Amino acid sequence: MGKGDLEKGIQSNKEKEPGDQSANELSPESRMIRVFNYLRPEVKPMRPSTEEAIIQKVLAIQRSKLEGQSAGERKKARGRTWAPKILVPAAVATLAAVLIILVLTLTGQQAVPPSRYVATIAPEGKIRVSFDGDIWHTLEGGKELTEGYQVRTLHDSRAYIHFEDGSRARLDRDSSLALVALEEEKVELEHAWGSSYHRVQKGTGYVVAVSDVSVTAKGTAFNITKTHDEKIEVLTVEDEVEVTVAKRGKLTVAQGQELVVSEADEETEVKAIPLEKLEEEWLLTSMKEDVEAGYDPGVYADVGISLEEEVHPEETETTTPPGETREPEQEPSPAEIRVELSGRVVENYTVLHWSVSSSTGFDSIAVLRSEGRAPVYPGDKLFEFPGSTTISCADTQVTAGHTYNYQVTLLSGSVPDISSNIFAVTVPDPRSLVVKAEASGDTVLLSWNLTSPQQFNAYVVCRSEVTSHPVSPPHPGDASIRLNTNQESFDYRDNTVISGKTYHYRIALVSGDAVLFYSGPVTVALP
Repeated sequence: MGKGDLEKGIQSNKEKEPGDQSANELSPESRMIRVFNYLRPEVKPMRPSTEEAIIQKVLAIQRSKLEGQSAGERKKARGRTWAPKILVPAAVATLAAVLIILVLTLTGQQAVPPSRYVATIAPEGKIRVSFDGDIWHTLEGGKELTEGYQVRTLHDSRAYIHFEDGSRARLDRDSSLALVALEEEKVELEHAWGSSYHRVQKGTGYVVAVSDVSVTAKGTAFNITKTHDEKIEVLTVEDEVEVTVAKRGKLTVAQGQELVVSEADEETEVKAIPLEKLEEEWLLTSMKEDVEAGYDPGVYADVGISLEEEVHPEETETTTPPGETREPEQEPSPAEIRVELSGRVVENYTVLHWSVSSSTGFDSIAVLRSEGRAPVYPGDKLFEFPGSTTISCADTQVTAGHTYNYQVTLLSGSVPDISSNIFAVTVPDPRSLVVKAEASGDTVLLSWNLTSPQQFNAYVVCRSEVTSHPVSPPHPGDASIRLNTNQESFDYRDNTVISGKTYHYRIALVSGDAVLFYSGPVTVALP
């Protein structure tokens, strides 16, 4: 929201709307509210209490200005038909800063720097990802995504998205999902089309929006499909979800139920999930993976559908001779299982990845952390994930300058069986990158010095006119440039700036495409 938006609000306040009272006939309060309605953010719906608080604050300030006038001035103002035309724009100009601050503060718009939490995507085939929706990149291997990214699968690909709390989403072929918000114990997604299956860890606020439907879950499993005939289907396969439908309010879709919303005629229907739908390959495979990871089979147990793999005699390579018995296949012993752990620092937290040579032979995975010695179970347990499907996590509770030792341990019940290598990482201190910035004619001169050794291969200069904490890759409207050097001291001149504007900068240390950490922010106002 800026000056241009403010001017548009004033102009729209002056225009007459069909069937509405003439703008010149409106009271100052009504005209102020009309301007407010134009200016309020549309990205996030505003709570009625917030809206009322802002309106009352604006009107209180306006009344205080009127009360400061003398009786003679107020009488003269009432006698001039043009007084309201001047009064409202003048009041708006005076209150603009207050109004904008109130709106941004009470609605949360641009209130905090971008989230530091990430999601890890594991494609099955080629998929596409984009941050701004304009430029799309083909992806075949795993990648960490921040909030703001969009994911699209193709006709022959699928994708897993793992979140830091252990929740995960699985995207079917020809489907699209956007990461709206990633925070501690909070995930917000937007489902555009196709099908997505969601397994949510208990305690996480997990919301998926699709058109005018919003699905909220805490510790459950459900599937969302948006069909080509503009129908939205929400299937709850374990526990229950709360669904908010525009013009209908909130509905509970329990285990074994399906909600169908028709966007064309705005009809909604809650019914039992048809058996044939539960037996479809997409849903059946997703639930089988959940059960293998130790989750409840939910509705599949209720209706008696087996989730165990069927073995067909004609598909076996060998047959058992008559009179002989075949020994059952043994699970691998702990000594036969190998666990490898790696990781890196991303900004001011650590991301860990591990691989296990077998998906059976253990019940859960524990992540251990210690300082100054080897980690010990259970005293150093940081996380524990059921089953074998979790392959990464992020540790956000770290301190800059500290060195941490991590280890992954496979558990049988509560007994540790086998452990990975110990992975040590030092969290960089942003204070070790000292940045200075100054206006130099019609350019900005940036200089920085790295005071402690780091393993990196480039700097990224991040710039924004909106936020004091610009990031890489940049948000729409921001800018960044990569400098492929690892010199400890460096100077850079930004000659793409405009006189009269204020710019915020941060310098990022990167290794490959990963940001290791950012410097503190610096701000320059050009004359």
